[in-house]
Amino acid sequence: MKAIELVVFIAGIILGPLINYAIYAWAYFPRAISPWQRRESEMSPLATGAYVPFLGWLHRRDESKKWGSGFWIRPMLIEVLVPILLVVLYREMMAGLTIPTAIRIPAVGMAAGGGGITSWELHVQFIAYSIMLSLLIVASFIDIDERTIPDIITVPGTCLGLIACSLLPGWGLWEVPASNTLNFTKTLEPLHANSPFAWDDGWGQRGISGLGLWTGCLIWCGWCMSLGNLRWITRRGIGKAFTYAWVGFWRSPNLLMILGMAILGSLLIGAGYFGLAPERWRQLFSSLMGIGLGGTLVWSFRIVAGGVMGREALGFGDVTLMAMVGAHFGWQIVLLAFFLAPLFGIALVIIYWTITRDAAIFFGPFLASATAYLMLDWARVWDSISIVFLPLHLYLLFLAPVLGLLGFLLWLVASLKVLLLRGSTK
Repeated sequence: MKAIELVVFIAGIILGPLINYAIYAWAYFPRAISPWQRRESEMSPLATGAYVPFLGWLHRRDESKKWGSGFWIRPMLIEVLVPILLVVLYREMMAGLTIPTAIRIPAVGMAAGGGGITSWELHVQFIAYSIMLSLLIVASFIDIDERTIPDIITVPGTCLGLIACSLLPGWGLWEVPASNTLNFTKTLEPLHANSPFAWDDGWGQRGISGLGLWTGCLIWCGWCMSLGNLRWITRRGIGKAFTYAWVGFWRSPNLLMILGMAILGSLLIGAGYFGLAPERWRQLFSSLMGIGLGGTLVWSFRIVAGGVMGREALGFGDVTLMAMVGAHFGWQIVLLAFFLAPLFGIALVIIYWTITRDAAIFFGPFLASATAYLMLDWARVWDSISIVFLPLHLYLLFLAPVLGLLGFLLWLVASLKVLLLRGSTK
């Protein structure tokens, strides 16, 4: 094992317990299962050995009466697997896992803009992947445990994505620009808001009236508002639903925080618009579009599915989760993950039922699994699918019909389920 891989392995040993801490401490109903949490006064103190990664969980087996049989198995497996998987991820990424296959071999180590990507940018992307995969793990297990995804994961994660994309080259995903796919010498560029097509100069830094500035601020303020008490209740019609949502928002207990975030964030976006280099503004704007389009897609489906099924089909945590993914990696990966999630859902539901005999369905882990797969196989997936990708404005035009079709399919499934239940009771 190389010295840098040893460092990565040690980082994984530290990261595993941090993930376990977050799963139990960041939940809406925290449980003092992690040894690093403050224990309840009536609980006996832990032995020193309980704090040792991996092996410490074997010292905790006698707590099964309090936390449930085999409670220690999952966190122990997380702490065993995380350092191993982190080293494997590092090796694969340094070998070009995330670089488009058309230029994978000559790309690594070459100067940015000269056909490839620097070693520094590869390491930045490795950090981005490690953070995102960790957040997806935490969100998934909390969703499995509680059927919800707390804002403490997705809100800071979204802000991190915006800041990192603005300041750190290599944080996001890459593509071979369409303009040079026919050239013998191909170059890489970061995925942006209009990929796989050329960047739209109308979103660039064009003064105080620029479309990019006001679109970015509008998306940010809309995302901030969504963190309020916006309850969509359609029992008395669409008009009343808007009224309830508006009144609920202004009565949100976190209203001052939301308004403060909206104002401060808009000022920082403005500072980036006027002060960042063009390539960095492009990535900041693309990150904002990832929040806006990623969140809107899942939120719209949530409204349609809730109306068709008569109950909440997706939690709002699923919306903020995919907005977070969009902030880091763009709206394209969110769109693909959204349509791949049901395929991963089938496998996950079968595995979960086999282990627990619980047939509950939670959409967050499905979205997280699809996102993780796309991150790891992005180069191959994007090489294959980008040639059939439509321009962004066409997706916006088709959003309503597609949601209508999905709603109709849900209605068919719900109707079939009712018929089958009636048939089984006769």
